[in-house]
Amino acid sequence: MSNNLPASYKEAADELQEIVDLLKDSQVDVDVLTDKVKRACQLVIFCKERLRMADSEIEAALKMIDDVEKNTPIAPVEAVSDLEPF
Repeated sequence: MSNNLPASYKEAADELQEIVDLLKDSQVDVDVLTDKVKRACQLVIFCKERLRMADSEIEAALKMIDDVEKNTPIAPVEAVSDLEPF
């Protein structure tokens, strides 16, 4: 069983798919099965952590946008009405 972490979420997801495909074969040796299930657990943990990190980064970016919008004065209606249409 490989303890190396994948380089990316996609790489982990691809490896998980390979394991799922292998496990669908009812002729898998029990020792191989055990190792593959352990590896799948590692990959699931890795993927969940990557998703949590991505969620945190997205939340931070959205908060930054909200903060900028809150600190940016909105043009008065009169100023907007002076704009030329597209």
